Amino acid sequence: MFMHKLNLFNYSLSLSLSLIINCMTVLSACDDEAQTNPTEILSRPISIQVQLPEEAGLYGAALQQASIDLKEACQQVNGTEPDSDTHQVTVKVELEPELREDIGQQGYYLHTENSEITVRASDALGAAYGLYHVAGDLGARYIHPEQSIFPRNELLEPPKYTNLSQKPYFEQRGFHEHTQHPIVMSEFMLKAGNEGYRKYVSNYLLWLLRNRQNTLSFHMLNTVDLDTWIPYLIDITAEAKTFGISVGFVTGFVDQQQNAFRLVMPDDPRPAEQQIIEKLDQFASTGIEVLGLQLGTSEFTKPDESLILDWLNLATAHLALTRPELDLFAWIHITCGLNQENGKPYYHLALDADQRLGALVHTTMFYTLDHPAPVYDCDDFTHQRNFLDEANQNRDQVFFPETAWWLGFDNNVPLVNPITGLSRQYDILEALPTWDINGHITFTTGKEWTYWQYDHYLTQVTWSGELTWSEYLTWLSPIYKEHAQSVVNMITEWGQLQWNELYVENPEIYFYLAGELPQDELGEQAGVIARRPKLSFRKVLELEEAEFSKWEINDFKYLQTMLQRYQQSFAQLPQPSLGDDALYLELHHAYQIFILRIQHALELYASVVSIRNGQREQAEQHLSKAQELSGQALGLIHDIEVYYRYPLDLLIEENPESLTAYPFGYLHETSNAYFWVRREAQLQQLIQDVFEAAAEEWLIPPIDSLYIAQGESLNLLTPMSPVLQGALGGFVAQLLIAESALSSENLESFEQGQNANEQVPPRVFNLAQDYNTNLAPDPNTQQSFILSSLEENPSSWFGGAEQYSLLVRDASGIELGQITIYNLILTLVSSNTMMPSDTEFEQIILSGTVTPDEVISLVTSVAGIEPAALAQLIKNIWLIEASADLPAQLPIELSFDLETP
Repeated sequence: MFMHKLNLFNYSLSLSLSLIINCMTVLSACDDEAQTNPTEILSRPISIQVQLPEEAGLYGAALQQASIDLKEACQQVNGTEPDSDTHQVTVKVELEPELREDIGQQGYYLHTENSEITVRASDALGAAYGLYHVAGDLGARYIHPEQSIFPRNELLEPPKYTNLSQKPYFEQRGFHEHTQHPIVMSEFMLKAGNEGYRKYVSNYLLWLLRNRQNTLSFHMLNTVDLDTWIPYLIDITAEAKTFGISVGFVTGFVDQQQNAFRLVMPDDPRPAEQQIIEKLDQFASTGIEVLGLQLGTSEFTKPDESLILDWLNLATAHLALTRPELDLFAWIHITCGLNQENGKPYYHLALDADQRLGALVHTTMFYTLDHPAPVYDCDDFTHQRNFLDEANQNRDQVFFPETAWWLGFDNNVPLVNPITGLSRQYDILEALPTWDINGHITFTTGKEWTYWQYDHYLTQVTWSGELTWSEYLTWLSPIYKEHAQSVVNMITEWGQLQWNELYVENPEIYFYLAGELPQDELGEQAGVIARRPKLSFRKVLELEEAEFSKWEINDFKYLQTMLQRYQQSFAQLPQPSLGDDALYLELHHAYQIFILRIQHALELYASVVSIRNGQREQAEQHLSKAQELSGQALGLIHDIEVYYRYPLDLLIEENPESLTAYPFGYLHETSNAYFWVRREAQLQQLIQDVFEAAAEEWLIPPIDSLYIAQGESLNLLTPMSPVLQGALGGFVAQLLIAESALSSENLESFEQGQNANEQVPPRVFNLAQDYNTNLAPDPNTQQSFILSSLEENPSSWFGGAEQYSLLVRDASGIELGQITIYNLILTLVSSNTMMPSDTEFEQIILSGTVTPDEVISLVTSVAGIEPAALAQLIKNIWLIEASADLPAQLPIELSFDLETP
């Protein structure tokens, strides 16, 4: 790992000069002694002439491109025409292979003598990086693959260097575009033959080169047409190599999540080892130089540990022999609660693998290695610190954090989070120096709504190893012209507010602002939590008075205080005018939407408070105000959509041909304010449920004790699956069981079916569901069962029905579907062997069959779940051979503990 520090720009000198010449000037590293005539330079704009060596070698294309870009940067910043009268500055490139021992392959020296800047490097790649250093000092800002900014400065001076030495802090620097999500790179990197797609890949590679990055990764999907895609990827990797960029991707052995590609297909009759080797060879032939391996069947489920370890060692040994230049990594995911049999985190299994296997040590969202991180069933990510400790100096380690998580967490709500810049600064400058970290690959999902700032900052700090977020903002600020200082002040202040709120005072307050998808709420019910949803409206409604008062102080009033803080911070940002460009409009609208989001949350929860007080009119007024706020947000969103940097049909339209599990662009739900109006619909449902509730009463009045079966007590007997047990325990509403009088029809039915073993008169029990836990049956959930008992075993009573449906709802109570148990046998069990009339039941058992089609239909109604993968998961749970067809019915048996109110 290279540890030399970046020679930071002298901001105070530059800003003073800007005041003198009344324009925004470049921030540059300057020598105290002028080497040129300042009067001559200030009288004429400068132009750049680049002298390249005759032989540039492997990276000649990178050096040639850097030369073109440097000259363009100077011309654009000056605002001059190619043939205008200028003061010519020569930039001379010298390649000296012996310098590699001093500054490595990627390093360079810069020195100014009179009107000549010399760039010395060991090869053309380092020299290209040196030219981009000069371009940055002239003012070029390559902020986005589709957007470069050159702040105008007609009185630009050439930067001056005195044997300035540079080499990168991280050897490996770049980005993982998470193409499992429907971002544009899911199209550009994974679809061959689409006219125009290839140029966007080239633009991305240029963006990496211009920012001195050398790695591009993505996620491989099983929907890719390999026959057309393999030649496409070969062409991409060939171009990338000329720019010194390693291309690669992440795949998995048996990962079944979000259309993930699998090295081992369960319905393939060939041995798993043969499948792995053949696919690795096929991928290696494309020229990729980085490959990551996912270890789970999903983020939250795992295959056999010994099998995965064997496969990791097989892949490592095979590629070490056949493609030693290819860097192989295990993806060390963040998930807490998924453990090995020895109790250690499951994804730390890679510690036991071949030491030639590297590690992509992951963190998610904007969270750091050390601060609260209430996501993925974790409280924080310190367990990843433990991995870094154990793997340190034993295997190559690459830090693999995020700048955006998508899926309603941040950039597609949209929510601006400058805490992200501070978090990435903290990890790089304070946390990571503890270990020998070879690289920094940033996991990213989208670059609109100022999210490009976080990625762009990382291009600078992963090179320097010391640039702070605040320093970056100052360096970037000329792109905002006359608003530069206001922008820096506000973003800096905003980030500090978020740091204090989300890391110190109230980490979970963020989830009141983040959006939720149905899978988030279903995951919470099932105990599979990628991130915690907001506290649902219904839960607030049902809080006991003491808990409600605590919530009101800790969360509701805290949101009110947050609103005041952000409004005060935002007030320093001038309102956009006709003269402002899209960059300022994007930033202004993004931060304004964040404020609207707080206001929206406050109105919604104020409505819930009114519902608690029985005030329907006030509740509906708050809902109406929330709808007005979401309308304002939608207007701001539509203002910015016309400035999106990629085609709108890929960003916001429906896309049924998407290779991902999502049939739309990643900003589709932004464009229709999905995460806003969905909450409003949930609140509207709650108002209706409370004030227009259907009567909840037994159709047949109970004659004896009421029994309660809570979902938390569910025990899955068939199949034996902790995953399915946890899911059902979250989905199933509280059950109510009450005995009714035996009618004459019941008795007649009993007598007609009586046989020698049936001596005890039957009893009638009513089964119902109680979602709102008010000890009254939910409408349309009641069903009567005639239960019989054998004389020799009066403690068990059983009876049947053709079917009974358990309703599945989201956290707001909206019905999503149902799971029907067919050929149901209901059994009530007691340890009491006294007379039947004295029996007190302690357990209820439901046994029968379910249809896989109904389960698949219910789960895949939530976007992002792949039907084929879910079908395979069902086979795994029910121990069905992977190559066999799913049967029409699957056996199920579950029990609940019974209690009385």
